[in-house]
Amino acid sequence: METSSALGRSRAALRVDGAGLGRLRRAREAFFANAAGARDPGLRTEISQSWRRSLESGVDPNASELPLLDVGGRSKRLRAAAEPVMRRLGAQLEDSRAWMMLLDRECALLSPVVGDTEQCAIAANRGAQPGALFSESKVGTNGSSIATERFEPFVVVGPEHFRECEQMLVSVGAPIRDAQGRHCGSLMLLCRVPQASSVMLPFTCNAAADIEDRLRELAAGAGRELLARYSRLSVRPSRAAIAVGDDLLIANRAARQLTAHGVGLESIAQRALDSAQETDEPEFEITSADGGEGRLQLRVSRVTLSDGSVGAIAHLLQPASPARRRGTPNSDPLEMLRRARRAGADACIVGEAGSGRRTLAVEACAGDGVTFDARLAERDPDAWLMRLRNAAGTSPAVVIAHLDQLAPALAAEIVHIAARSSAWFVATVAGTTVGAGRSPMDDHFAVVTARTPLRERRDEFRMIVARILAEVGGAGFDELPTRCSPDALAALSRQRWPGNVSQLRRVLLTAAMRASTNEIRLEDIPPSVLVDARAGATTKLERLERETILEGLRDAAWNRDDAARSLGISRATLYRKLKQFEISIPSSRR
Repeated sequence: METSSALGRSRAALRVDGAGLGRLRRAREAFFANAAGARDPGLRTEISQSWRRSLESGVDPNASELPLLDVGGRSKRLRAAAEPVMRRLGAQLEDSRAWMMLLDRECALLSPVVGDTEQCAIAANRGAQPGALFSESKVGTNGSSIATERFEPFVVVGPEHFRECEQMLVSVGAPIRDAQGRHCGSLMLLCRVPQASSVMLPFTCNAAADIEDRLRELAAGAGRELLARYSRLSVRPSRAAIAVGDDLLIANRAARQLTAHGVGLESIAQRALDSAQETDEPEFEITSADGGEGRLQLRVSRVTLSDGSVGAIAHLLQPASPARRRGTPNSDPLEMLRRARRAGADACIVGEAGSGRRTLAVEACAGDGVTFDARLAERDPDAWLMRLRNAAGTSPAVVIAHLDQLAPALAAEIVHIAARSSAWFVATVAGTTVGAGRSPMDDHFAVVTARTPLRERRDEFRMIVARILAEVGGAGFDELPTRCSPDALAALSRQRWPGNVSQLRRVLLTAAMRASTNEIRLEDIPPSVLVDARAGATTKLERLERETILEGLRDAAWNRDDAARSLGISRATLYRKLKQFEISIPSSRR
């Protein structure tokens, strides 16, 4: 392409004549005076929608600062591919009064601005440095934010920008796709309105295409490099092995055969790649869910490729982590309690509220225990203790739930009763420890086992759900579903469950009541439960956005095209949000 002196030519295609700018300013003033009103016919739909989204995201139209984030280790392949192209663009745009930016898929600036020296300096002084964010949710409408939103080139002219400080700019955004056709970033060309030209759009698109060509070349080279490393490291065909990079997944026959047993190779490969990208260790071990109820132990070799990206080569060590196998002294709390009972040692179960401590204690008693709730003792302590003494003299086993909530005097009396009884006592306590021997109660309950919180019992989750639904059916709700669909079960298993098994039981009962078939489906699960999956790592706005998308999908019977239209976003944006918020589409609706 010729040098960018061409940028000073025709402006007709960009509609930057005085009359057009005046209409845009009036449309802008009308919008901010009444954002809920009808769209001005002189304003493009894409712009008015972007303005509304910017307002909803809390962007201040009068602000001028640029938010920053750390982009040190991000988009290495994109940077490597773009480096010679950006260097060439910098030379072409010299003395053009225009400047160019390379952004990642979140519209974060990856490298210094290139182009006209004076304008680059002004942009840098304003905060346009690596890490500066130009996303719609942070700075409002611009060429790159809409190009990212719509996944197509877009031009934003003067007053179409959301923020006041950008009213005299023209910005052109062009998305960049990687070798797999996935959105990985964008280019944004900017200049002031008087210098705008009709060639800005093709100029930016051509530059983006040049970067895409480089990405394909680097991906092919990296793929060959990773394959060569895999061939050298995987010398035993009988040992399951995979190699994974940004654009490549290789599995030997032994690894592919695992899929017949329900092992999800793609999820394991992604786990290995994510782990490799998060560490500098050349070799390490990880444990990964196998897609069913088991876990796999893998040895992973981190591979740094010539294009700057990171790959991983993983070998299967054994089908399950020893720490999770049944029968070892500390791995199975139920077996540990049974051993304590056989030895005549009273035991204590610690754990989070709702994690199933009482259920575990009752199960350890094998049906011949009597249960007491220590929280009820304060109503009539003498009567409660009398019933406990009677049970200690007549029952083989006694369960005391919430022992930690007893008054110290009552707790000491329980120790006195238990020490003189032939019954086996098992108690439950909130927290992670009984107390390190600071009281007679701590000394008496010498065997302590922990009830793991539900979020850490992924390998048991399917069985826990089945047991709860069976209990619901046995409690007189025999017309309710007794199983979950695979989509519903997968969605439930990804939740954090701060309320543990108690919360899961409530959710399953609610979903069962909502179900219209003989199984609980994804659409039967309350949306608020699914929103909680990322509650600890998201903002309130993101949680609201996720719930809105879920409601839109439900209202559209999970049809993604209809949902995108009703939500006022593009199909590409909806797909991106589905991945970002880990929303699963029921298999019957795909």
